Amino acid sequence: MLGGEPLDALSRELGVVIWRLEEWRGKALASMEARLSRREGDPIQEQLDCATKKICELSMESELLRESCEAKESLRQRRPQEMSACTSPSTGKPYGVLGTCAAWGIPRSSFYSKTCPGTCPDDEMSVSLEGKTGPKTELSDAELLSLIHDDLASSSFTGEGHRKVWARLRYVRGIPASRKRVLRIMREANPLSPHRVPQKPPREHTGRIVTDSPNEMWGGNGAKVFTLDDGWGWIFACVEHWNSECIGHHVTKRGDRFAVLEPVAPGILSEFGSVEAGSACGLSLRTDHGGQYLSDHFQKQIRAWGIAPSFAFLEQSQTNGMVERFFRTLKEQVIYGRVYRNLEEVRQAVSAFADIYNSQWPIEKNGYLSPTDARRAYYESEAV
Repeated sequence: MLGGEPLDALSRELGVVIWRLEEWRGKALASMEARLSRREGDPIQEQLDCATKKICELSMESELLRESCEAKESLRQRRPQEMSACTSPSTGKPYGVLGTCAAWGIPRSSFYSKTCPGTCPDDEMSVSLEGKTGPKTELSDAELLSLIHDDLASSSFTGEGHRKVWARLRYVRGIPASRKRVLRIMREANPLSPHRVPQKPPREHTGRIVTDSPNEMWGGNGAKVFTLDDGWGWIFACVEHWNSECIGHHVTKRGDRFAVLEPVAPGILSEFGSVEAGSACGLSLRTDHGGQYLSDHFQKQIRAWGIAPSFAFLEQSQTNGMVERFFRTLKEQVIYGRVYRNLEEVRQAVSAFADIYNSQWPIEKNGYLSPTDARRAYYESEAV
């Protein structure tokens, strides 16, 4: 990039988007400027000093690592009771429990069970790769499950979870059991309470949003864009589901209930010839559940035009896929990797892109025709 190679060629060769390459180039230039501004003295001497310092650090780390390995090897042959008498040859301080247990490969509970008499009935450390590690507990899982069933049967409430069962066992009856163990046992034995709210199956999208003829369904949506002078702004668009044509677009500072109507009105005027009441009968408008589209002003206005509202499924953006795909293309071609001074520059860029998109962008479902060519071919076939 610094040698002047085109960014689009690099983007295709490396598989990296253009805006990311521009970001890397900016960071590289800024880092070089900052480094050159702080450069003092002989650069060769600075490199020699850094190399000498690095060699000293590596030598110290190697010596410490050798001493640590020798100390750990000696610790492996000792019992846990002797750990308090073991000291590090490099620091002269006793080894900690955490590091020692990590070197032995045993849990800390096993160490404490041997250093604290009476906590474990066995003479040897209870270490097992299968099942529960550490010291044995007073109650087995079967005994604790029996106590859980007794607590649930004696409770005055229904549908209680493991937290309340554990709290009553521990703080009311004085039974030392951990909360996670109670949860595990209740999950395995299946005495957990069911969901308080019935879990409905997700509503799958099995329909079809592509129409067979124009002016049956349009899609509306919006996206935010940042500018240096005006801050955050909004881009709203309306897309025809039949051929993915951008019917209308609008760039504004405030994305309110009035702004979302701006892309719809030009489309009605161009396709139906009028914006009078009932002029767009038979058309439906697919939107998400945004506050602008759910407002009374928006709903009353589109109904006055004769448009039926159609809402996408919650958390299923594919049901509004036509306009979502248009915004993805718009962001990739116009928004990402570019810095706009104000909303007027954004407005000009979006308008220019919409014209090029409608006239030149090939779409697979149109037989790789642009939206304008697909509409022209449709009307010519209808005329024949």
